[in-house]
Amino acid sequence: MGEDKKPDHLKVISGGSPEDIFDDIEGLRKVAELKVQRRVVAVNMSVLRKPPDNGYFQCHPDPAQRIDASLLVDKEEGDVYFVWPPMMNYPLILPRLRRMTLAIVYLWPSGRIALWAVPFPDEKGRVNPWKSARRAFEISCGLATDLDPPGPRWVQMCWNDSAADYDIVIAENINMQPIWPADLTLRNSMKLGFADKTIDNEDHPYVRQLRGLTD
Repeated sequence: MGEDKKPDHLKVISGGSPEDIFDDIEGLRKVAELKVQRRVVAVNMSVLRKPPDNGYFQCHPDPAQRIDASLLVDKEEGDVYFVWPPMMNYPLILPRLRRMTLAIVYLWPSGRIALWAVPFPDEKGRVNPWKSARRAFEISCGLATDLDPPGPRWVQMCWNDSAADYDIVIAENINMQPIWPADLTLRNSMKLGFADKTIDNEDHPYVRQLRGLTD
């Protein structure tokens, strides 16, 4: 590419010795203002019980990128297990199952993509953190119908001890949108996320733990 065809911000920092880039301070100011966005390639996938509270998140707005499922959550370790349907009635599994939505979520500012196991509210209508988490999910993926204008928002969930609930915060001005990989699919995300955490038989390590069996 010839020098005259380079974008202006590249002309500023190219050519000469390394220290020459400091000759044009005003040009460097322009480079510093560029909004650089990383394109993430998914090679692994975490399954989160909740997004981190030191950043913001958006869930994918496409319904094809989420699914309702019955999952098992290890409260001690924080691991989330997918249960193969024939194992759902297993005596030690059935009472531990939780109805949740698996949603693909984009985390800011890390740019990481993960699966979030979003709980459903208490079926008896009692107020609890699950209801707040559900609300945060709906706001983040554009399902909330009471916002103007409609559409996904950057959301943060932070635990409030005094309220025994999550505070939900909408970002003031994150100047970017999630960068979703073109080949992103729920199928591949679930294969990565549950690679070693799919309970498909009674000899699965976690089921053996529930049974009180040792190797």
